[in-house]
Amino acid sequence: MKAVVVLALGLSFLQDKPAIRITLGAPTEKAWPVNGSVNRPDEVILHVSAMRIERRWDAKGHQFREFISPESRIAGKAVVEAKSFEANLRKGPPGLYRLTVAEEGVEVHAETILLGRSPNFAAWWRDPMETLLASCERVSSYLDVAEKVFKKGDGGGAGAEKEFVKGVNKEALLLEAIAEKGDLTATVVVLQEVCGHLRNAQIWAKKNGGGNGDGLGAFVDPNLSFEEVETLLKSAPKILSTELRISVAAMLSELLVRASARPEKSLPGCRSAAAKALDAIQRAPVQDKDFETLIRTVSEVQEKDLPDVRQALQNVLDALLVKS
Repeated sequence: MKAVVVLALGLSFLQDKPAIRITLGAPTEKAWPVNGSVNRPDEVILHVSAMRIERRWDAKGHQFREFISPESRIAGKAVVEAKSFEANLRKGPPGLYRLTVAEEGVEVHAETILLGRSPNFAAWWRDPMETLLASCERVSSYLDVAEKVFKKGDGGGAGAEKEFVKGVNKEALLLEAIAEKGDLTATVVVLQEVCGHLRNAQIWAKKNGGGNGDGLGAFVDPNLSFEEVETLLKSAPKILSTELRISVAAMLSELLVRASARPEKSLPGCRSAAAKALDAIQRAPVQDKDFETLIRTVSEVQEKDLPDVRQALQNVLDALLVKS
């Protein structure tokens, strides 16, 4: 009987959740203002938080998985005044976030929202893509060095090992910075994984005779071979190209939502973002002409076509992405 009462109270609370409408203020150099309207009394305290939506590549399942990153949480407090509130969230990497509003520890609102300055999104696609492709080349050269050292059986002394590890660590730090500035988080993690294997490679202490012919014994994982690491690294350009399509489709979809609400103000910016996205995807190492055609359509979209174009973008996401 007690459980029934608790359930009834819980259902009653859910039905009484205040309707909240979120609008975004102009981002500053340090903060993202989040404004809202809510039918609550003055002085009610609301806690607003947002966590970044990131992706990972599942090599076994050959698919991308999307998840909410707790480490990226940014939060602010707001006080209701005249049925409105404003919270200033600390500036983070621009992109898609899961935004929630809570009152007295209970979540009363949640939505996926695009945070950050729209003009920055062009730098999210082309620049990180080119930087990641250059990183692939450098990491590949480190992998070649490691394999040669392993097969030769003589790493050239402590100085060579120190220089090698220093270079790999520098690459890992660069990748971390790319993840903070861009949206290609799955590709970054793939390259970071290879860097991790190289950083901890068990190749420098071997003397006279070199490593095994099958490449086993070089890494912390005794069953991991050079061939497997090389296969993972060679897959990075294709992973990057596909993740770029996911990022572009997801962000343009959210921009189309804004354009649907205020077409006269938001539609030109959406078209501009699509044009910049088109420039990026045309430079991707693996091309997809159908997707290119779709993004060109977005760059020229008319108000009457917004629902159909957004559905086409959603179809792309459904085909490429598994949400956790």
